[in-house]
Amino acid sequence: MRQALKSKLEAVRAAVTRQGRADAALPPLTGIVSVSGGLDSRLLAHVLRQWDLPFTAVHVTGPHIPMRESARAVAWLAAQGRPFHTVEADPLNRVEVLHNGRQRCYVCKGVMFRRIASLARELGAELVVEGSHADDLQGYRPGLTALAELGVVSPWALAGIRKAELRELARELGLADPEQPSRPCLFTRLEYGMIVSAELLRKTAEVEQEVEGLGLRDFRLRLHADGRIVVQIHARERGHARGHERAVLAMVRERFATPPQILYSETVSGYFDDNAGQADA
Repeated sequence: MRQALKSKLEAVRAAVTRQGRADAALPPLTGIVSVSGGLDSRLLAHVLRQWDLPFTAVHVTGPHIPMRESARAVAWLAAQGRPFHTVEADPLNRVEVLHNGRQRCYVCKGVMFRRIASLARELGAELVVEGSHADDLQGYRPGLTALAELGVVSPWALAGIRKAELRELARELGLADPEQPSRPCLFTRLEYGMIVSAELLRKTAEVEQEVEGLGLRDFRLRLHADGRIVVQIHARERGHARGHERAVLAMVRERFATPPQILYSETVSGYFDDNAGQADA
């Protein structure tokens, strides 16, 4: 392992064992690690387990989390051989989330992590950690403000570890699927200002599951307020996707009855934040 990355990993260890403690002789903190099932949180849970630290994993379910992703997260946690918890959080009862406002993520993260904080109190855990990294600090991430207000710690971000370094570290440690694409929650598939419903989120998740079954990995379904639908696919998957475009279009029309547009782009993150919906296909 590169010395620079090793030093950052030591900073992570310090953050999760002595957070806020001046006395190094005290025992390590007990804690909760939030595991969405993505690479960042899986790697954090994996490292905590390798260090044999007293952290319990929790996965949050809700209408904004595709069932297939929850199933994968739970299966991965079960395979680790340690007790874990699943809790439900439904942010759709909050107006800012229901109307998909620009502060949606702030409100949603608050709902989710207050539920986790409640579990932490039940278990007597002293610290809650999650997997945001240094690159997340550069984008539009109002949810990070909610985490900070709740005292949730993001060790990767604190140590200045970026996404590429997390992939490198995952390869070094033998974690499964180190190239796993990021998969943010289903709210990000809808343009700001669209009214959200559990049914709309369910249909979106079903289409994405079918598209994934074609062998595509890094893509998103994007629903615009004016009725347009875009299937956004990372440009590196263009070669494979070209042979499945007709099937992809049919999958969308089956559930939404709207002819979608296919958009190949160099990134599939921040679509509605960066006005990428205006990009040329």
